[in-house]
Amino acid sequence: MGVWDAYTARLEVQGQSLREASLQRERSLINRKIKDSGSYHQVKLDGKETKVAIINSDNLDEKTIIGLNGEIIDCGSDCEWMGNHWIVTATDANNEVYSKGYMQQCNYLLKWIDPDDKQIHQQWCIVSDGTKSDMAWRMGNFA
Repeated sequence: MGVWDAYTARLEVQGQSLREASLQRERSLINRKIKDSGSYHQVKLDGKETKVAIINSDNLDEKTIIGLNGEIIDCGSDCEWMGNHWIVTATDANNEVYSKGYMQQCNYLLKWIDPDDKQIHQQWCIVSDGTKSDMAWRMGNFA
């Protein structure tokens, strides 16, 4: 490898432009520093073990979730954390540096029987008002 090849390879690692270099530095800084934070947790996101940052809010059943190392968080994803089930209810479309979303704790395990295969299925969901006849439901991705 010649001197110019080494120089080009080094530039490509840092980024092709000033913007790419800035984004790369920001990603690297966040990924390095977050591991020492109390917000860094091991979760099961859509059945896959991953590490994310979870930030508390004033509402005990709502949290901010941040995907690191290129982990994309999708709206409707099921998150199993601290022995509870959570549904990602909103995500930010701008995920160049990190993926950010909001999740809410599930409060009901919905069960039903499939008429075709006669199997019992279940899915964690959010029931926003169980006292009215027109209940509002939020459900995560179906498996």
